[in-house]
Amino acid sequence: MKKISVFSLLFVLGVATGVFAAESENKKDDVPVVPPPTGYLREIGFMTGYGHGNLTEKGSYKLIPIILRFGYNLDAVGLGFCDLIRPLTDKLNMKPKGSTSLINEFNFNPVWAPNSNIEVGWTLLIKYSYPVTEKFHPYCIGGVGLEYITQHTREQSLQFGFTPQFGTGFSYFLKKDTAINVEYRRHHFSNASIKQPNGGINVDTFLIGLSHYY
Repeated sequence: MKKISVFSLLFVLGVATGVFAAESENKKDDVPVVPPPTGYLREIGFMTGYGHGNLTEKGSYKLIPIILRFGYNLDAVGLGFCDLIRPLTDKLNMKPKGSTSLINEFNFNPVWAPNSNIEVGWTLLIKYSYPVTEKFHPYCIGGVGLEYITQHTREQSLQFGFTPQFGTGFSYFLKKDTAINVEYRRHHFSNASIKQPNGGINVDTFLIGLSHYY
């Protein structure tokens, strides 16, 4: 939880300081902020990286996440974060920025410790991204999915389970429609007490990838 608190604090500080920098930059140089897309499909991307957790008896649990990501525009249907808080911000005479996406991910994760295994899963997440500058968009992300693992552990009686996860990261736009994504995510695996034992497996995941935005 300390790691999550640190990353969450960095995300908030980055957005807060960036807002003032972006406002002054826009006023000075009249640089337009990238407008939010209007179509439903917002993003197609690929991510990989490194994941590490610990098992009670078998020690380190290490994997390489391989993720295919599809992002859909919730702002286009009036379900974005800014849409939901607009009744309040209108009363305060504020104009909220940012974009909200529904992220559909498919993952195939090779595991090499404590021995060779795989994870296969599907996840739905909500991603809120804030345009601090035209190129730098920090974001927070969270959701839940389904996963099957081939690893047998003392923690889990079933190899099928649910995967609540959340994290933070940023997109750096190389071009208007292409960005590098860097992300940290806390990934939990358990079977929702369908069968005992259900101790759960927690994995800290560090991701990097490339996305095409529409």
